[in-house]
Amino acid sequence: MGFMSTNARFMLKLYVYSIVHLFLDSKVYADTSLKIRIVF
Repeated sequence: MGFMSTNARFMLKLYVYSIVHLFLDSKVYADTSLKIRIVF
């Protein structure tokens, strides 16, 4: 039971991390493309 709860907690952490990572990547990509558009 302890292993299952630890595994579930790890999966949840990985899930949240991937969502945050994707959000940050898209934000950085949007900022970069905006800057490139302003420069050129």
